[in-house]
Amino acid sequence: MDASIPDRAGEASGDNVAAFGQEALDAALAVGAGRAALLLLNGVSVAEAHAATGVLRSVDIVETLAESLGGGRVAILAPHLRETGGAADLAARLLGALPAATRTTAAIGIAVAPEDGGHWQSLLETADRAAHRATQYSEGRFAFADDARDRRWRVGPLLPGAIAEALARDEFSLRFQPITDLATGRVSGAETLLRWRRTSGEDWPPAIFIPEAERRGLMEPITIWTFDAAARAAVELSAVGPIGINLSAAMLGQGAVEIVTGIVKKASVVPHAFNIEITETAPFLNEADAIADVEALAALGCGIAIDDFGAGQASLSYAVKLPATRIKLDASLVYAAEDNPRARAAIRATAALAAEVGADVVAEGVRDQAMADQMLGLGVSKGQGRHFGAPMRFDAFKKHAGLD
Repeated sequence: MDASIPDRAGEASGDNVAAFGQEALDAALAVGAGRAALLLLNGVSVAEAHAATGVLRSVDIVETLAESLGGGRVAILAPHLRETGGAADLAARLLGALPAATRTTAAIGIAVAPEDGGHWQSLLETADRAAHRATQYSEGRFAFADDARDRRWRVGPLLPGAIAEALARDEFSLRFQPITDLATGRVSGAETLLRWRRTSGEDWPPAIFIPEAERRGLMEPITIWTFDAAARAAVELSAVGPIGINLSAAMLGQGAVEIVTGIVKKASVVPHAFNIEITETAPFLNEADAIADVEALAALGCGIAIDDFGAGQASLSYAVKLPATRIKLDASLVYAAEDNPRARAAIRATAALAAEVGADVVAEGVRDQAMADQMLGLGVSKGQGRHFGAPMRFDAFKKHAGLD
């Protein structure tokens, strides 16, 4: 046990439990540069908690509180916490270190100081609410008290095992959002969007699990599945137009070309059936291997789309450096054009630039016909957004595109 955290086994009982808890918390915050997590284990014996803490680093079990809280609850203070996600990682490791029989019934509630306050009693109450939430999960039974942090931070620690399970249980699926020719109103392609519904009933949105998978180096199996599924769909959608597939920048220089080449051959689909979408905000501009991969994919025959164009700081650099065949205007820029002449000028200039280099322009987030007409008037040839159709399942998209 870290000597900087008070150890007063046997002293904390009755009225002085809260006082000792506050003293322990203050000490944890002092050694943790003002940050600490309280992990409240429900349904775990003191002996099991002691054994489980062997997997933790810089974590202190408050033994007296473990014995005094009652109700099968054990409190653990974790200083040296750099970010909120670290508390979720600790909770996941704790669960994994518990005996198998306990793991399925135990629940861990997480409260973090200073976000949840700096007082022991308020942290304990928050952790208690979080532990109750955790009991509602059939897997990964740890939780934060509020929805926002729970959705943001629970997914990452579970990803390594969950991806393999998702592939085995067929939990991934694709949605297809139409891309429409603004002049004719005809569907001219689609963007594929990955969805993940766990067999436990939880929906894990890509905005949460993709960044976590990138951070943890877990994008390869997700990328392979996505391209394989999109390739099989593209065979049936060849009469409509190319299928846009989002490629994580984390895969550039890390096998993306080999993956795409292998899947194209396996599915017997022509490379130009793909528009590989690379987000304009991806931080890879100066990485030679990444640029080389984009050029190799273009040489293979795939279309290259710069996604979210106008949302970041490097738009013109991307347009110059990448062999783009499509520029997708970020919805924020499209919305701004309604009443901002500078936004309209930027879109008009982008359309002119695209025409010079042989690319087309897609306006994202088109909400109504007036916005579609405005984009067409600014030189944009295609639109995407709920005005033309929300992301839909494959069969529904085929019907929408007139193939059924």
